[in-house]
Parts: sequence; structure tokens; C-alpha cells
Amino acid sequence: MAYIGRGVDKISNIEVLDAITFTDSAGPYNLLKDTVAFVPTAANALVISVDGVIQSPDSYTTSVATITFDSVMAASSTMDFMYQIGTGVITSPSDDSVTTAKLANLSVTAAKIATDAVETAKIKDLNVTVGKLPASVDLSTKTITLPASVSGLGTGIDVTSQITGTVPTANLGSGTANSTTILYGDQTYKTAPAEYDDDALQNDIATLALHQATNANAAKYNLANTNVDVYQDSTGIATLTDCARDTSGEYVSTISTSVGEFTSDSDTQLLLHYDGSDASTTITDSSSNAVTLTAIGNAQLDTAEKKYGTASLLLDGSGDRVDSADSIFDAGFGTGDFTIEGWFRGNNFGSGHEHMISKGGEGRLTANYEGWNFNINTTGKIQFQYRPAASGPNTIELTSDSISHVNGTWYHFAVTRDGTDLYVYEDGVNKTSSGGSSSADITTDNAIDLKIGASGDNGGYTTGHLDEWRISTVCRYPGGTTFTPNEITTVNATGNYVSTATVANASVSKVGIVITYKNNAGTNALNTDIVAQVSADGGSNYSTVTLAAAGTFSTGVLQAVANDVSVTAGTSIQYKISFANQASGSKEARITGVSLIY
Repeated sequence: MAYIGRGVDKISNIEVLDAITFTDSAGPYNLLKDTVAFVPTAANALVISVDGVIQSPDSYTTSVATITFDSVMAASSTMDFMYQIGTGVITSPSDDSVTTAKLANLSVTAAKIATDAVETAKIKDLNVTVGKLPASVDLSTKTITLPASVSGLGTGIDVTSQITGTVPTANLGSGTANSTTILYGDQTYKTAPAEYDDDALQNDIATLALHQATNANAAKYNLANTNVDVYQDSTGIATLTDCARDTSGEYVSTISTSVGEFTSDSDTQLLLHYDGSDASTTITDSSSNAVTLTAIGNAQLDTAEKKYGTASLLLDGSGDRVDSADSIFDAGFGTGDFTIEGWFRGNNFGSGHEHMISKGGEGRLTANYEGWNFNINTTGKIQFQYRPAASGPNTIELTSDSISHVNGTWYHFAVTRDGTDLYVYEDGVNKTSSGGSSSADITTDNAIDLKIGASGDNGGYTTGHLDEWRISTVCRYPGGTTFTPNEITTVNATGNYVSTATVANASVSKVGIVITYKNNAGTNALNTDIVAQVSADGGSNYSTVTLAAAGTFSTGVLQAVANDVSVTAGTSIQYKISFANQASGSKEARITGVSLIY
């Protein structure tokens, strides 16, 4: 027979509810499905059969998950069934069976979906696209946890005030993040460069200024915040105490050296400066022996020509000489060391023997004399000869090769014995070619005077000038090494010098210092053998600095620095350098430059 209505294939669209057990009451009764509360879509969606009779929808009402009948339902009545009929032909889907395609088939639009009806678990992973999000999203009340790696955030993120807390360094770039590395612009960690050092920069500037001052041969630079001192002149030095500025080497040293007239010491046997008035015949010995000397012939002082001092001895080569009969010379030098030296300006080189000084030792005419003589022969050889007896050959015949000498030129000549080694020198250079060893006992003939400008028997007269002659019972120039004639060394164990004041633009309370120095002998300890002090109040108060070695300034010259030394505030800047423990040949300090930073 014909059937009008839904086919049996749609029966799955009906919700089958639990039957109600009546209790002689109209209700309300709970609506359940499989013992779980059930809320019908509407009262007329329910189909209820009681005792075989379908109940009219007007005979009951629903409220949430309860139903109330309009009359008492006897406990003896039986509910046959209770269904909720679906809309149209919709069958209640099973769990997880509603797909996008089925929603489209059923014309389920956004308007049909209730607010908050879609749960997070039902949204497909990774399928919320930019188009599904609003133009702006306020997440201020939410806590957002980012993954270990985040990319594609763009350039419009304000991190200045919006990111708080500590971002793990491991998430910022590649490489090793630690206290010694920094993150570079290429997002890699690299070893951090040396920190900016203001002191080092100032030291470099000061050092550069020292180089500039030295190269430009400028004695002193006064800059806005720096003072640079080198020692081409004394403009930067206020006082010198037991130390001296070297005028040729451009340094200040505790060991004072100069070139000029000798000073007498305990080893000096004779010292002749030949100083005095013009044409004077008074010849004075400046040694402690005060030897008496007598001018013979036309021997006299000449102020127009001299090597050092005020005059020299002038000899015309015709009977001119200076004699001394003092017994101090009779014993000679024995087997000990000695030095005979002086300056000679010859006017007749090559014409004869130029006997500069002698005590016997020359066999001329009919007599031979025991003793020694020091001369230049006709071929320009420097000679020192010693004859041990009134007759017989010389025991010592010390000579140089032939040397060409220019008339009218000052030459320094010297002969020394160092142990058993004998040397002859010209202008500080060893010229020995033969006879350079002898331990002979050098004695002299007591009957012969010491003669200056002639031989022992009054022959071989010298023509020219003599100046600054000295006889010593010690070897002044050991080992045959080169020396500077007439260089005088004064040994000082301590000493100091103070700079002139430099006016700063404003009051300062911190001063830095850079010094350049040389260990001319030994090793000078900073802050012990070389001590630096600085002042900003014109020297009323000095602060002792702690110098630190700062490498090599130039060949043989070192540098040391001290930075930010606290001083009594002021505008008059000065420094003071002090020396200690100095001794000639074993410990000698030279300061070649000082720079102040303020």
C-alpha cells in the first residue's frame, strides 16, 4: 500500500528518549537519553505514546530537560515510547562524521552556527589563515609562549617597551653566547674586541706627540690638555740636581758626561790645561802634585788657538819646550797601567820627529837615556818607545801604521797599558799595529827632566800647539775600545730634575704621564731607580705615580705610563723625575722625553 511520510531509511533521524515511569503525578519528569539529560528542540518535536495513545503536543510542556503533563499521569499507565523527530529528513549524525562537504549539502551557513559553538578541538590544525583573522588582535590580557625559533615576525615589532624579562641568548644567533662574545649584525656570536680604553688612547696620543716633537726637533709642546717635553734644549727644565742634560744626545741622565777640560783625580800624575793670558810663560800643573814647570826658549801660551779653555801651548820648533825636574816622574810607571794623552796641532808633519812628551828614552847625538818618549815620526807613525838602560835597544817599540796628518788640525793622541796590553790611539780609535804587549818595568833616568815638546836629549823639537795633556797611573781606555777624547763622566748615585710649569686651561685634579727612557747601563727598575711625580699646583704638592712598563718606543728606548693620578687641584702642571742606585757602567738611567696628560 502507498506510504506517505518518511521512509524507514530515515529512521536514524529520530532521537529515541528513555521512557518515563509515571508516579501519579503530572510532573515535571526528567527527559533522558541513555540516562543522560536531554533538551528537546521544541515540545512539538516530541512524539509520546502512553498506553497505546499518541499524546497531543498540547497536553504537555517542556522546560530545559523536563516535561510536565496537563493532567496526572497514573502510576499504572505505561509510556510506550518517546521520540524527538528531526528537522526535515536530517538524521542525527554519529560522532566525528560531519564533514565540510556534508555541511554544504545541508546548507549549514555561519548564521546557523551559534556563538561559541565551535570548540578548539574541532578546528583543523594549521588551517586558520591570515584571511580568517581580523585586522588587529588584542592579546594584552593573554600570555603568549613562543617556540624556540620564531621567524617571519617582520620589522614592525616594537621591542623597546613591549618585551620584558630575559631573552635566552641561545635563541638570538648562532655561535657560543658567553661573557667573552657579542652578537654581531650577521646573527653570529664572535669574540668581543678589546674594550675601549680611554687611558690607552691618551697614551697613544701622548706617544705620537713625543714622536712628533722628536722628529720636528722641537724642545717642548704645550697643548690644550697635554705637555710634551724632549731635551733639545733646557726650556722645559726648571732645576737639575745631581743629574745633567746631555746636549748632544738630547736626554737627561744621572751619569753626567761632557767633553772638555779634564778634572784631576787620585790617578792623575800631571794635568796641563795650558790656560792663561796670551804670551804668558807661566805653565801650571792642575793635578794634586802641583808639579813645577819651566818654559824654555819661546815656549808660551797662545789664546788665539786652543782646543779647550782659554789658551794652548805654542812651540816654534826651534829650542822651545817645557821642562820639569820634579822627582814625581823619576820612578816611572813600574809594571803598572798608565795613560799618556793630549791634543796636538802640528804645523810641520812629516819633516821630522814630533816629540810631544818624553822622560829620557831617546838616543840622539852622543848620549843614550833610560826612559820613555811619545812622538809622531816622519812617516806619520804614532810611537811609544821605552829604553831600559843607558845603552842598548828599546824594550818597548809600540807603533801604528803610517798615518797622513794635516797641518793645522787638532788630533788627540794617547798611549795606554792595560795589564800587559799596550795601545796607541788617534782621536779615540785604536791604531796599534806592532809592539802591543809588554810587562816591562818602565823606570826612568833620574838625571833627565820631563820634557814637553822635545826628546830626552833636547832634540826633535815640536812645531805647533799642545793642549789638555794628562799623565795617569791608570789605564783610562781599557781593552783597546773606541772612546770619545776628553769625555768626562761624573758619577751620581741620586739626582732629580723638575720641569717648568705648564698652565692648563682649567683646574685639573687628575694627571697622566708617559716617559721614554733608556737603560744606558744595567736595568733600571721603574718606581725604584726611576721615580716620577706630578703636580697641578705648581709643585707645592707632588703625587708619586706608579709607572707601568708600556713597551718599546724606538730602538733601545722604552716607555712607561701612569694614568689618572690624583693630584691637588690646580692649573700649574709640573713633573719631577728622581733617580736612585745609579753607578757609572753598572746602572745608568737616561730620560729622553716626558709627556703629561691632564
